[in-house]
Amino acid sequence: MKAVIFAGGAGTRLWPLSRKRSPKQFEKIIDGKSTLQIMADLVRSIAKPEEIYVSTSHLYTSSVKKQLPKLPSKNIIAEPLRKDTGPAVAFVAAVLAESGAEEPMIILWGDHVIKKPKNFARVLKKGESVVKREVDKMLFIGQKPRYAATTLGWIKTGKVLDEEEPVLYEFEKFVEKPDLKTAKRYMREGNYAWNLGYFITTPKHLLSLFKKHAPEIYTLALKAAEVRDDFKKLKQVFERMPEISIDYAVLEKLPRSSSYVLVEDLGWTDVGTWESLKSALEEKTEDNITSGDVFLEDCKDTLVYNFAKNKLIVAVDLEDVVIVDAEDALLVAKKSSASKIKKVVKMLSQSEYENLV
Repeated sequence: MKAVIFAGGAGTRLWPLSRKRSPKQFEKIIDGKSTLQIMADLVRSIAKPEEIYVSTSHLYTSSVKKQLPKLPSKNIIAEPLRKDTGPAVAFVAAVLAESGAEEPMIILWGDHVIKKPKNFARVLKKGESVVKREVDKMLFIGQKPRYAATTLGWIKTGKVLDEEEPVLYEFEKFVEKPDLKTAKRYMREGNYAWNLGYFITTPKHLLSLFKKHAPEIYTLALKAAEVRDDFKKLKQVFERMPEISIDYAVLEKLPRSSSYVLVEDLGWTDVGTWESLKSALEEKTEDNITSGDVFLEDCKDTLVYNFAKNKLIVAVDLEDVVIVDAEDALLVAKKSSASKIKKVVKMLSQSEYENLV
């Protein structure tokens, strides 16, 4: 099975560490490794080096090569322009179809953390066997919900098809981010899972879905694969691409009978904010998470990352606080308000501080 890790996002909510020139997926924020490197390590446990691909912006190809030196250069699928996940996934499918149209492929994201690698490997192996058996199916991977999440999309599952862990279900539908009351109901009912954005299918089947539901993207993706090695021509193709997510372009148009869902506890977290990073690393909420030269006294539920050289950060009597020192910029925020950072970064990009974004 071929594994594709998408690593082209900007990651503005992890500012000031994540910048346009070096987004969050390339920053070494967990045990001296980036989330891209951690995901690649996970995939290597079940895939050969030549079966691993990275989809990214052409601006970040050197970062990918530096962080994954064993990755073949031809396995870096670089977009000349960012056009959202619809064109990105279609382009990848067109490239992979050239060498194995009916070989299973899995779509993954390079800014996630998975704490249970054995469960992850088990999901991938079972998913691969299902798609090899039914090449015209889409198989989604869901995380067993740990709490009533209101910031995530959910998947409603149908009838159980295989009870052996990870459990295989019929696919019912996608559910948008719910309010708290609805999310609690999902937890009670038990036939819902968090939607991770991971899925397994074949390039041929995925392209057929684009052909049916997003024909313009389909045609341009095939053309992009043809001129992949000519940056000028590739950019011209991408300039004509609609800007749309894979969800709106294809996935939300799928009928129930077209897909399955594998549900497992992967210990999954989307490291999209400092709050979610702390959640991924903590054992319990009141824990403090630190990196670099940091001294804390009577603090709890606080994250302090110090990337500055020859500087000590001392914090006293703090709770629910994030402090990030990136030498040229310092962030201090309530942890529960960290989602507002994206708005602040946009404001900074339109000010005299745009060079810090």
